[in-house]
Parts: sequence; structure tokens; C-alpha cells
Amino acid sequence: MQKPELIAEIFRQLAFVSALVGGFAFAFVGVLLVAPLQSRIVSWTAGISMAASAGLVVCALGWSLGASVVPVGASMEAGAERSSLSASLNIMHLRLSLAFVVSILLAGGYVPAIWASSRPVSRCSRLSHQYSSCLLL
Repeated sequence: MQKPELIAEIFRQLAFVSALVGGFAFAFVGVLLVAPLQSRIVSWTAGISMAASAGLVVCALGWSLGASVVPVGASMEAGAERSSLSASLNIMHLRLSLAFVVSILLAGGYVPAIWASSRPVSRCSRLSHQYSSCLLL
């Protein structure tokens, strides 16, 4: 596999993971919105989960579009246009990676922690949740 094809495949894989986790975060929002209890914690959890879902969908779109542009950049002749496209792809990938990490931290760390703190659970399950959140980091 050539380098441009490899980069395009990495972008496609990142887009798939973003879409998958964003879908789970959005489904969690749906569960929270139809939940019978309406409290401040539920509202905060729904808002944070929606922000994480939106960030992950933006990442999925950006990486999908980036994967479609990589072969075009590879077919260009060496010159200023190609280096300009490569630099803009690097900047796009950097920003999408930052948004992905922030969204994953929101979806995987804060949302379950807020939800778990509002539920009457045992000390053991809280400790296991905190341990799994630390592993996610």
C-alpha cells in the first residue's frame, strides 16, 4: 500500500470510530430525554452527551472528507499546490484529533460519572467506574 492510500485508510478508520462512538453518545441522549426523572443532573448529562456526540460527528465528517482529498493530493504534481494541500491536511487532522480526544473524554469520562453519581449504587461499582475512566485517559 502506498503512503497516500495508507493515510486515506487511517482517515477512514478514524471516521468510522468517531461515527460509532458518536452514535452511542447520541443514543444515550435519547435514553436520557425519555427518562421519567427530570433533574438538574439529567439535564447536565444530556447536554454534555449531546456536545460529545456533535463533536464526534464533526470529526467523522472531517476525516471522511479528508480521506477523499488525500488521493487528489497524491495525484498532483510536486509543487506549491501539493505542499499547501499537505499542510492543510495536517492542520485539519490536528484539529480533528483534538476535538476527538475532547469528545471522547466527555462521552467516556464525564457523562457516566455524572450519571453514576446521581444513582444509588454501591461503593464497589463507583470505584470500578472511576478505575475504568482512569484507564480511558
